[in-house]
Amino acid sequence: MEELNRLLQSLPTSQREEISRHISSGNLNEVKRLLTSASQPDESTKADLEQQLTATKSRYESEKMKPAEPLYQPHSPSEIVRGHELERKKSEGDEKGDGHLVLTTFCGEQKAYSTCDVSQLKRSESRRHTVGMTAAVLDPQGDAIMLSIYNYPILPASLGRPKLSDIDEVFPLNTIMMIKEPFCRYGMMGQTATVRVDSPTDIILLQCDDDSIRQIQWRETSGKMWHPEKFKYSAEEYKNRGNKSYLGAVRWYSLGITLYGSTLDTLLLFLNRSQVFLKLERYNSALRDIDTVMTLLDYPHVKDESLTSLTKCLYRKACSLYGLRRWREAMETYGELEKLSQEDSRKGVRQCEARLRETTGQYDIMHMYAKTKENPDVRLDVADYVGPVTVENLSHKGEGRGVITTRDVTAGELLLASRAVCVAYPSDNLNISIRSFNFLNNLMDRTTDVLARNFLVYQLVDQPESIPMVTHLYAGPNRPTLPTYDFLGMRNTVGPHIDPERLDLVTTYNAFKLEPIHSKEKREESATGLFDKGSLFNHSCCPNAEWICFGDVQMIRATSDVPAGSEVYIRYVPADDYVSRTSNLEKYLTPLTCNCPLCIEDRRDGQNNLKKRMDLISGEEKLFRVGQIDPSTSLKVIRQTITAVERHGRELKDTYQKHREEKPDLFMTCIRLAFLYGVLFAVTGDIENVKKSLEHMLEALNHVGTKWGEKRGGRKSIITVVPRHHQDNAINNMIQISASYRTLGDADKAEDWWKAAAHTSDIVRGGGIPLFKAQHERVLSELDVMHYVK
Repeated sequence: MEELNRLLQSLPTSQREEISRHISSGNLNEVKRLLTSASQPDESTKADLEQQLTATKSRYESEKMKPAEPLYQPHSPSEIVRGHELERKKSEGDEKGDGHLVLTTFCGEQKAYSTCDVSQLKRSESRRHTVGMTAAVLDPQGDAIMLSIYNYPILPASLGRPKLSDIDEVFPLNTIMMIKEPFCRYGMMGQTATVRVDSPTDIILLQCDDDSIRQIQWRETSGKMWHPEKFKYSAEEYKNRGNKSYLGAVRWYSLGITLYGSTLDTLLLFLNRSQVFLKLERYNSALRDIDTVMTLLDYPHVKDESLTSLTKCLYRKACSLYGLRRWREAMETYGELEKLSQEDSRKGVRQCEARLRETTGQYDIMHMYAKTKENPDVRLDVADYVGPVTVENLSHKGEGRGVITTRDVTAGELLLASRAVCVAYPSDNLNISIRSFNFLNNLMDRTTDVLARNFLVYQLVDQPESIPMVTHLYAGPNRPTLPTYDFLGMRNTVGPHIDPERLDLVTTYNAFKLEPIHSKEKREESATGLFDKGSLFNHSCCPNAEWICFGDVQMIRATSDVPAGSEVYIRYVPADDYVSRTSNLEKYLTPLTCNCPLCIEDRRDGQNNLKKRMDLISGEEKLFRVGQIDPSTSLKVIRQTITAVERHGRELKDTYQKHREEKPDLFMTCIRLAFLYGVLFAVTGDIENVKKSLEHMLEALNHVGTKWGEKRGGRKSIITVVPRHHQDNAINNMIQISASYRTLGDADKAEDWWKAAAHTSDIVRGGGIPLFKAQHERVLSELDVMHYVK
């Protein structure tokens, strides 16, 4: 409740009263929606939140400078434990309740992590500091301290948010841990300094007979104090204890393995632990256990009585390699398994064959679309593909790099397909709103932004070979650019150390906001995905390539012909007016200037015109309420609205230089006029209104850079250059044009324009006619065009 109260107090009065009203009435779904939207402020609340962010950051900076000395020293270890138990009971109550939990966190603050090997470090005494919150622990001297741990991997994204019981399985009573180079800092809200661990690689969980603690004399201060002899069971008993729990299985199996080593007695412990690691998506860990089992079985000279264990071993090895996206090795292992068990192997072989086809660019787009439509938050099982592109340092960008074509590329060609390194969907929230202050961009992170960072850490802990692919991404203007690497990867030369501060930077500057491809409706909260390959493309407001996502798979296609050796650009932000684009691009560009052709032309229009244009655009929809007009509207109102929108369009056009061909911000004005003349035709039956509607639709396409002409030289479409902006609306517009020509009785042009729409869709998204029909089914049906599409 304290977290909720703090959130409510930070909101404007109107929002606070509305949320409180729904809490009183028990409307929890509406409370959740409002709390989620509170983390993404509208214009009326942005100034308040910016002020709050500035104040919070200032307080953080001042408290960071205070000495790490306690203002309040607890009288005894038991007092710390009692206080912690009270906090735990409160957390258990929150977890069991049906309410929506609101959490607060911070991104972009200073964080520490160790790059030293344990052998280089000396043991320090914790009694020098009093630390606060999260977990009560005892040091060898019997002093009670509090420890705060962040980013520790408990469960993968697919298994949901960890509960307190899950954390108890990983950190049970009597857990012994080693913390590398402890970092002590002042708490944001508390009265004491805090020992805080931000990187999971700084924590080492120790077993009872670890060499590093053999010589430590533990002071007895509690009946629950740790004693090594309490844990000495038989290997069989460790297996049985591990079989009783899920996350606890790793701990019990590991205890038995540590005590008894790699022997035939512990073979089942390794085999069972590998299965748990598979469930936890810790594929490297599973693979190491499987390799140990195969050595113990003396593979390939396995005795007949061990064939059952070998079958399990080969199957889990194939699954581990598949999870690590090592498709060919997985298929070879399935081939070995086929000699023992055809049932387990054939499906795996087919899956590996499909993945290997995808590495050559052959994707079943309709299957991917169907899966995404069935579940927008799907994590697809597909392989990556790198087309005719590579990464190079670009001298004209200083230390920057970019993506360059390795040969001539034609419009519509697939350049890259890549599954997200990590993705967080709104459904992963599980009744949680995380209110994250991001000090890097002075904005409020979404809940999915925070979850994506957590999921990323989980993966990197088990797959340290992926660390360079993430940490070498752009990390903001104040961090050096790291060496260039190709799409095919690079060797990990930095060790298995996770730098949490750099991960904050990388995710802040590179994460993509994902929307379902099957729906045009914006969700209350978007998914967040980090794509290590897609993040290497530079931005342009009029790019020569576009990206779309099927679930967590990003595909980038050329939207125009690109000569060999040319840079490929994608769009980072929506195709808004210049002022809005510049504001949205601030966190990406250094210096803060986009020099694409569109921005250069916009700046030539002059600052006064740019400001006037933004004001006209921002008030257009609200002013004219075009969407509320239909054939039931009075003729007088329709004509008055047309006159007002036409006047508005002239004012908007005057903000452009006369010589400019592309005027993207006029696109929606033309579409609204076309719609209004269509309504006027429905009311009056005057065919001239269809012609005027058609005229405005064609003008709209001109404004977004579309080129068309007669079909010549075997060209299948009249489109010679696809729209460079507003592609989705432009495709719908082409379908509308087709319907208008059919109304005018021109069947040939009607066919040309639905084919133009299908061609544009295929260039931008791929999938040909089937995906075009599936994605635009509603518009095609409403305009009676569907049965013409072949």
